Amino acid sequence: MDATLLLDQAIKAMEKLHESLVPNDNEEQDATVPAFAVREFVDAHATLLYERKRLNETNNSNDAELAQRRVDSWNRSVQVGDDVTYLKSELEGKIVVKTVAPAYLFGGVPAVKLDSIGLALLNKVELFTK
Repeated sequence: MDATLLLDQAIKAMEKLHESLVPNDNEEQDATVPAFAVREFVDAHATLLYERKRLNETNNSNDAELAQRRVDSWNRSVQVGDDVTYLKSELEGKIVVKTVAPAYLFGGVPAVKLDSIGLALLNKVELFTK
């Protein structure tokens, strides 16, 4: 379902809830809310939250697939023992080191083990070209 439509429905349900409040003279409670308004409000917001969660799970799934493709691509083009450049920092620049293991996902993030560095994020590593 369209996210904008869901958001509009949730806002309308909230507006309807506010419009349906009935003031009273009770010291502990300022107003009474009709049950139908509470039901519509809860249903609309539950639907919105469910769709948001489903969308986030879909995005996370896509991110995991992209990360795995990055690892697979790296492993097809770089062999263990190849020289690569590792960006230590913008200030220190790049250094040339060797890979000591194939790339893999580390907590869902593409990474590779490098000689004298250890684990490095793949986005900081490039194949060394002379």
